Amino acid sequence: MIVDLFAGGGGASLGIERALGRPIDLAINHSAEAIAMHTRNHPHTRHERADVWAVSPREACAGRSVELLWASPACTHFSRAKGGQNPKSAKVRALASVVIRWA
Repeated sequence: MIVDLFAGGGGASLGIERALGRPIDLAINHSAEAIAMHTRNHPHTRHERADVWAVSPREACAGRSVELLWASPACTHFSRAKGGQNPKSAKVRALASVVIRWA
């Protein structure tokens, strides 16, 4: 199973799909806009609009093994989209630790 935890517009998913020759199985994001855009760009992917901490990996994957997990950092906090400032939210800084749950 291939999972994109912080699915945005779908650029990373597109790269993964092209490299592997198959669609992403599951994309998760809390933003309705991000999920809508990802759904439009990746119609063969199952999408969940949810906080990544609220999603149970076992339930979301229905017992299937995660073969590839993509967890891009929140672009609005870790890129120039934030204006070069460091993230001020401890909650946003802690997002990376959700990867441990999925591993």
